[in-house]
Amino acid sequence: MKKILIAVLLFIFCLSFVSCSTINIATDKGKFAFLMPEEGGVVKEVRTKMVFYVLWGLVPVTDNSTKDLIKSKEKVKVKTTTSFVDAIISCVGSFISVQSRTIEVDVMK
Repeated sequence: MKKILIAVLLFIFCLSFVSCSTINIATDKGKFAFLMPEEGGVVKEVRTKMVFYVLWGLVPVTDNSTKDLIKSKEKVKVKTTTSFVDAIISCVGSFISVQSRTIEVDVMK
């Protein structure tokens, strides 16, 4: 019985590091932006936003779009990252299926 309990706890612990999530890279209707290549360029401004999910990333709880981060006619690079805070939230929240990601938009000159 003890071995089964340890196996279940280990499985739940491993689930805390696994998730799937989607980020919608978009602008408002009628606006456009330029998506830049990863290399090169000078960053003018960095905009970030945390996105929360339940069911280990299957269902977004907050807005998972970049519409509020990208303005019209900007040159941008978009990244999704797992910050230290995201890792803590995801590790603790995985027991109730909550995950977190950070969207980072680099606005280029």
